[in-house]
Amino acid sequence: TPHYKELQELFAANSMEVSLAEIKKDPAKWAKNASLEFKTTVLLKGNTTIICDAKNIVEIKSGTTYLATAGSGDVLSGILGSLVANNYLRLRNKTITLLEIAQVAVLIHQEASLEASNGGPISASMIIEKISPVIGKALSTKFI
Repeated sequence: TPHYKELQELFAANSMEVSLAEIKKDPAKWAKNASLEFKTTVLLKGNTTIICDAKNIVEIKSGTTYLATAGSGDVLSGILGSLVANNYLRLRNKTITLLEIAQVAVLIHQEASLEASNGGPISASMIIEKISPVIGKALSTKFI
């Protein structure tokens, strides 16, 4: 779940030089390159979150600019980790993909941030407080 600068650092750590400006110019291209290079699903955080694996690219526009706050990415990683753990057997049996789980994680994260924000600035702890109600709402509407 890197943001642009972290993605640049991942490439550099693997002797692949790419500038931050190049990543910002075409984040989908560089997320896809990372997915292929590191043989994993990539969730590139930004104003538009890009999720990709070897076959697919999904772009999800952020619901609020207030997500760019300290700890918000950690909250997203926690949601993602929880969903991966809860869907381990489905992943193992290939009835769901990491890309699909990542999409749900991003949508839960965004909805929780929108509810926490109510049009104003937010903190990571405010997002956390809204996760359970958002998941409850999603389950009651068969969203997840």
